[in-house]
Amino acid sequence: MRLIIAFLMIVSLMSCESKTLQDARQVKVGMTTRDLVYVMGEPWTVDVNDDKEDWFFTYESNGYKSHMVVYVKNNKVESFTSY
Repeated sequence: MRLIIAFLMIVSLMSCESKTLQDARQVKVGMTTRDLVYVMGEPWTVDVNDDKEDWFFTYESNGYKSHMVVYVKNNKVESFTSY
């Protein structure tokens, strides 16, 4: 049982790798939320508005942390911005 728990912890830590500018550049308008999560990982927060969602991500660029907001409507990327 302890080995299974240790294995699951290692797998979860490996999936938490830091995202980079190259990952953020793969985000395209029209891609599905499934593809978005594959490229950027799980968002650190999601704000739900009337008919769309704002997904917030963090990635590293030139040694600094940058942020990206992806606007999702009907399970597709409508637009995005980085700051």
